Amino acid sequence: MTEVAGRLEIGTEAFDYTLRRSARKTLGISVKPDGSVVVTAPEAAKVCQIEAILRKRASWILDKVDEAVLRTPPLPPRRYIPGETHYFLGRQYRLRVDPEARGTRREDDWIIVGGVPSDEPSRIRNRLMRWYEVQGYRIFSERLSACIQLFSSDFERPKLKIAEMERRWGSYVPTSHSLVLNHVLVQVPVPLIDYVITHELCHLPYPNHGPEFARLMGKLMPDHARRKANLELVFT
Repeated sequence: MTEVAGRLEIGTEAFDYTLRRSARKTLGISVKPDGSVVVTAPEAAKVCQIEAILRKRASWILDKVDEAVLRTPPLPPRRYIPGETHYFLGRQYRLRVDPEARGTRREDDWIIVGGVPSDEPSRIRNRLMRWYEVQGYRIFSERLSACIQLFSSDFERPKLKIAEMERRWGSYVPTSHSLVLNHVLVQVPVPLIDYVITHELCHLPYPNHGPEFARLMGKLMPDHARRKANLELVFT
């Protein structure tokens, strides 16, 4: 089964989707719990035909994506013990500790931390946080590339940095032209990551939260208030 990434713009809104080709005879559309859209289409279906159907179903798709984002559960305190629930891009995973394994990885519904005893939560936390930072840099780089396309072609891409931040999701530092993102953002769905990145990018031309900033944010991301509210719920 082949997969291709696509994006469909509907007026001021848009959604990304994964197109999968298969032997099925009809087109199927599903919105996953993390808000990602998967389209399964027959091998012979043309892209223009697929997009025509997506446009007809756009209202339903966007509603389901919003519902998925709004279902994001708060992140409870962590003890870093085997069996505990952790999140990655809005999806729940169980924590497994394997002293004989090397590194940290995702496997099915598990995040597996290797090379450390199961009764040393501080070491488990350190290894998990390092894994989150590595994954976060990769994902944040991809989302920064996607979000920056919303701006003008001469918009200068900032340097990306990841940090452990107490109560902030991100920050733009003009002196170094750097975008600093909270490493825990990798735990929430992509639409919330995009909100933080877009918000901070809007601070490049408008350092404060004045009317010009609000107009630009509203133009680039009309549903930003809903995303912000859900992000605040997650980190409450």
